[in-house]
Amino acid sequence: LWMAVSLTLFALLYFVLTLVFAEAATARFPTADRLAGFLGLFMGVSNGIGFVTALFAANRLFARFGLVTMVLTLPLIYLAGFAVVSFGASFLLVVTFRLVQVVWVNGVWASAWQGLFNVVPSERRHRVRTFMDGVPLQSGIVTAGILLILAERVLAPSQIAYVGVGAAALATVAMWRARAAYGGAVVEA
Repeated sequence: LWMAVSLTLFALLYFVLTLVFAEAATARFPTADRLAGFLGLFMGVSNGIGFVTALFAANRLFARFGLVTMVLTLPLIYLAGFAVVSFGASFLLVVTFRLVQVVWVNGVWASAWQGLFNVVPSERRHRVRTFMDGVPLQSGIVTAGILLILAERVLAPSQIAYVGVGAAALATVAMWRARAAYGGAVVEA
C-alpha cells in the first residue's frame, strides 16, 4: 500500500520537476538549436554521472544504509529541491535540482526500487510489479497531467513549487511507512 502511494507521488513529482526544468531551460535558451544543445549536454552528463554512480556507489550505499533508505532519499531530494525552488527558481538552482534528481533516479533509486520487490514471493512478484506499473504509476502520471494543465492556465510558478513541496512531504511519509513495514516483510519472506 505505502509503496503504491509512494509510486503515485514519485510519478507526480517527476513530471512536475520536468515542467519546471523545461520552462527554465526554454526561457534560458529560446532558440531550438541552443535548447537542443543544452538538453543534449545535460542529459549526457547527468546520465553519465548516474551510470558511474550505479557502477561504483550504489551497492556500497545499499549495503551501508539499506534499499528502503535509498528509496526514501528520493522524496527527500524532491522536498529539499522544491523547497529551495519555491523561494526563487533561478536557472542554476533548477538545473542543479534536476541533475541531482536524474543522477539519483538512474544511479541509485531505480535499482533499489526494484530490489524492494524481492520480499514478494516469486510466484506473485510479476503480478505485483505489473499492478504497480499499471495502477499507481499511471495514476501519478494522470494526476501530473491534470496538474500540468492547471499550471498552464491557473497556477503561478511558485504555486507549482508549493505543490511539489506538499507532494514530496506526502511521498516522504509514505516511504517512511513503507520502510517501517519492510523489515517485517523481509523477516516473513
